[in-house]
Amino acid sequence: MKLSSKYSNFIIYLLIVLLSLAYFSFFLNKGLTVYDEGYIVESSYLTYLGKIPYKDFYFQYTPLTAWVGTIVFKIFGVGILKLRWLALVISLATVLLGYEITKELAGKKNALLIALALIAWGFPHANFLWPSSLSLLFLLVTTLCFIRYSETKNLRYFSLAGIAVWGNILTKQNLGTVSLVTSIVFILLICRGRLVKGFLHFLIPFIAIAGVSLSIILLSNPDFTGIKELFFRSLMAARGQTLYSPYPMLSKLPSNLGEIFKWVIKTYLYLTPIFFITILGLSLFIKRSIKPLLVGIFISSVFHFLLVVWPTADLAHFTFGVPCVLLVFMVATLVYKGPIRKFALLSIFLFILIGFYKTLFMSYYTFETPYLRLRDPVTIRGETIIVDEKYKTIVDFLNDNKDGLFVNRSIFVYSYAPMVYFILDKEPPTRELYTVENLLSKEALVKVVEDLGQAKTDLVLLETWREKDSDITRLIRQNYRKIETVWDFEILARK
Repeated sequence: MKLSSKYSNFIIYLLIVLLSLAYFSFFLNKGLTVYDEGYIVESSYLTYLGKIPYKDFYFQYTPLTAWVGTIVFKIFGVGILKLRWLALVISLATVLLGYEITKELAGKKNALLIALALIAWGFPHANFLWPSSLSLLFLLVTTLCFIRYSETKNLRYFSLAGIAVWGNILTKQNLGTVSLVTSIVFILLICRGRLVKGFLHFLIPFIAIAGVSLSIILLSNPDFTGIKELFFRSLMAARGQTLYSPYPMLSKLPSNLGEIFKWVIKTYLYLTPIFFITILGLSLFIKRSIKPLLVGIFISSVFHFLLVVWPTADLAHFTFGVPCVLLVFMVATLVYKGPIRKFALLSIFLFILIGFYKTLFMSYYTFETPYLRLRDPVTIRGETIIVDEKYKTIVDFLNDNKDGLFVNRSIFVYSYAPMVYFILDKEPPTRELYTVENLLSKEALVKVVEDLGQAKTDLVLLETWREKDSDITRLIRQNYRKIETVWDFEILARK
């Protein structure tokens, strides 16, 4: 019977892997995001070239994503699809971890439902190496470690959790910090009577690996200004001062029937988690019989989700929080019976349908052309990617002019499309890749203007829809003249 059970588990894992790979791989070479994906690709490439984060270029996250991207480039060669394969593997691992976590809590049937939901909300929604996807992986590893300790009382799982938490901090500072705090709560909940040993097993490897990685950063001799900008931008995000998107339930009801349908779906997506977070939160104070393990999973999942959607509430960020929402739904099925349990299971099912619908019919990465309308192949550094008419026009122009307009000439891309640097294999003239002004400190903004003045960049690619009346814009308009327009980019040359 035991052998049969192991064989059954192997078959289930194999089916999950095959189904995920078959579905995810269809989206591997589809779409292009010159903004966020460009930021990670270019940061990884600069590090690959020997540039140092926070010194030679500023990186607004802790450095693990850029480091991992660099390792991939060194092993497999430079290319967008190389990092996408890694993102696919990370998403696949997330599906498997979600299945394993739910199987331990609620059995195989519920675990299969969660695995399907994670596939529906997985790789295709953001098919590139984004820090939030790597952070989610570390969160689920941490959660599984605490479940394993709860089953075995083996303290080595606390050590593994400590390593995973530091990996999370090194990936995305805000999510990692919350993971550290909620992990401490987890230990307090499930390690009664062994707290000192529990914390030692957690903290010793945490501190050891933190010391190694921090030493690497310090030995690279980073610029203090770059480190300060990292903390400044983190603080701005924590205060809700950057990149705010209005929440759907606070927006006006549209007049168009199709738009009303979308508004209802978005509102459901945002309000349902709040409903379950509220009722489960109240139960923590009312029902003393709730298992400490479930309390820990609820707390860690909720705070991770809330930080993902704060302060930017768009669907791109919400997507990275959905796996945590699904765990909250599953906890609700274990805590409640009757209508609330049925609603939680129904919500998981509805989230599956919405996840697949969003992937196939809504805008790729929430604001680009939907996947099913991507038909035009382009070549970027030897790799073929299927894009829409806009990016076909832009990428072909860049490729066609590599040995003409852009040869031996420096460029500055304003305000935020780092993928252009990668396509042209040009180094940015300023240490800022993310020149969106509401994210920069006044000191950083002044420095960008100084760098541009000193570099005397030959060409500027100005994305006109982002342009604002700023010091950078005025510098560009005073010193450059338009020579060509490519879609919504103006090409300007120094006067």
